[in-house]
Amino acid sequence: VVVYLNSLHIPFQSDSSIEIPPDLTERRLRATYIAEQSHRMIFAALRDSGRYDSSLILSVGDHGENPQAAEETIGDLSRLTQLGAGVIHPLFLARVPDSVPTAQRQTLASNANALTSLIDIVPTVARFLAVDLPDDYTSDGFDLFTPVPASRIHYTLNVNDWRSWP
Repeated sequence: VVVYLNSLHIPFQSDSSIEIPPDLTERRLRATYIAEQSHRMIFAALRDSGRYDSSLILSVGDHGENPQAAEETIGDLSRLTQLGAGVIHPLFLARVPDSVPTAQRQTLASNANALTSLIDIVPTVARFLAVDLPDDYTSDGFDLFTPVPASRIHYTLNVNDWRSWP
């Protein structure tokens, strides 16, 4: 399962078919609640179907957010110009089944402090599924069950014009 958590992206999702407690009025808190409930629903469905223990679950976002953004205006786009650690580290959470060998689990955990990217998802899932990627498939992504080199450099290009969010 790969979960893309766009609800945690500024301007933060605040409405959902998921019932949100009325005391949660701040957008970021509402978005976090939606993400948490979405995970609970996925986990319950996997448990009910008997697939939870054997599932690799990845929860990802396209980038981090400026932690101060919640206190600033919803139109804050500082993540485009202030590339601090909170922005360059995308949300990337993994729930790994017990069948993954201990050494690979430990390497995945140690990669939490490495420079990772969304381009690492495909090689990681391919490794988990024991699938060989086609020869003509090219990716600079790393299989996160192996150490990401400390010397890794990742370039990011923003091709969007400046715009305000509704």
